[in-house]
Amino acid sequence: MKLKRFASLTAVLLSATVLSVNANAALSVVTDGKDENLTSSSNLWQASLYDWYEDLSYGIELDEIAKLKVKIEALDPENFTGSIGGAVSTSCALAAPGPNSHSWAMKEFWGVYDEVIGISSMDDSKDIQFYGNGDYTFTAVVDIDETNYFYDDALYAGIAFQEWGSDESEIKIVSVEAFDINNNSIIKFNDKGVANLPAVEITESLSDRITPEGNEKTFNLSKTRGDAYFTLKSEL
Repeated sequence: MKLKRFASLTAVLLSATVLSVNANAALSVVTDGKDENLTSSSNLWQASLYDWYEDLSYGIELDEIAKLKVKIEALDPENFTGSIGGAVSTSCALAAPGPNSHSWAMKEFWGVYDEVIGISSMDDSKDIQFYGNGDYTFTAVVDIDETNYFYDDALYAGIAFQEWGSDESEIKIVSVEAFDINNNSIIKFNDKGVANLPAVEITESLSDRITPEGNEKTFNLSKTRGDAYFTLKSEL
């Protein structure tokens, strides 16, 4: 599997583009409470999944990411026309010193569709589509395939949302979440780039360390990692 991935890496880089700035973008800039690993501007929201250079790791298996779910919100519903467009981009680099020095694989979109509020600006010929449910939030699912995959040997991996539309309403990232092939959440970023990992419970049996009296002692050890909680239960 890894041989196949490395063989297709050249094709991915050739079809990708470096993240760029667009003057017509309408993306809300994150300031208050922004995670230190988040890049935010009027056309770019960019979060790192792994960065060897910055000693950033969430302990996830990058090659298990099978799809992304991106949720956005129009901050000015009265002036929102659906004139937004851009891309959800991914990057996975073997030897690049940081996210801005190499290419990103792009899945483009244009417009949104929401039958409830009567907005239909979507171009369904694009790679991904954003659908709404009446509250001016819109969600798109981005499949991970041979053009935008992640692999565990990377020195850097990241996800970016680019916006280059011309809508009068600003657009806010609500969340970006990664799932495995069985639709289990792997990691979820909120609008400020803060990562949430699903709670994991590990049970370890140490029967050979029972107390001399034959009693079993149970203790709980909780470790906080971002907003995720890991509980270790051991029997002594």
